[in-house]
Amino acid sequence: MALNKIRILLIFLIFYQNELLSQNLFSYKKVDSTVVHFEPDQYNLCQDELEKLSLLKICDSCVLVIKSYSDSVGTENYNLALSEKRANSILSALKYRISVISKIEINNYGETHSYFDNSRKVEVFILKSIQNFKFNVPFKLKINFYSGTNRVKRESNIVLKELHTYLSTCTNKIILKGYVSGSPDMKLSLERTLTIKRYLTQKGIVASRIQCVGMSNKNKLNKEANEKESALNRRVEITILE
Repeated sequence: MALNKIRILLIFLIFYQNELLSQNLFSYKKVDSTVVHFEPDQYNLCQDELEKLSLLKICDSCVLVIKSYSDSVGTENYNLALSEKRANSILSALKYRISVISKIEINNYGETHSYFDNSRKVEVFILKSIQNFKFNVPFKLKINFYSGTNRVKRESNIVLKELHTYLSTCTNKIILKGYVSGSPDMKLSLERTLTIKRYLTQKGIVASRIQCVGMSNKNKLNKEANEKESALNRRVEITILE
């Protein structure tokens, strides 16, 4: 029984370690939030709702996330425009405190979530960003590829966008190291890094800041006993130079 428990613990630690090796550059912790409500067909804030916004805890270098909604009365385009106006009302109310905010994300949903009890609202979140990487240390990006190709899976797009956003705010150079699962394939491992480099350069990042290296199937994270383990080895590691 004790031996089985040890085996289970070891399996968990190996899985947990692999999960930790594959992360986004940043994670986010909620600092504060509030929900602001609106009268039908209105986007102006009443005094009570302005008071809610004034009480938000906004800290240095935080992230402001705004999610704006409307009900389903009116056309879809009208309701989308109304939710945009409501989001802008929030920004206007916070304009004197925005200078300490490092990033603003606005999501206008219009009537697409009108099944809510009260969909005439805006949700406001204040998040603190936490840097998950260390400078000059390889970091496994949470970017997945289809087996045998350099095509990035759709769920990895958010990581590519985050990487571009970060590189747009600094001048650091990076090293991308590509890996494959299964048999050696130096060409494919390099192509995976070049796919990411193309994405970044097309978005305006200077090509000379990005060094690409193919690593074939070296430095495996596991024994590839199943498809999930193999997928973990089809990876790209990034080193952000200080």
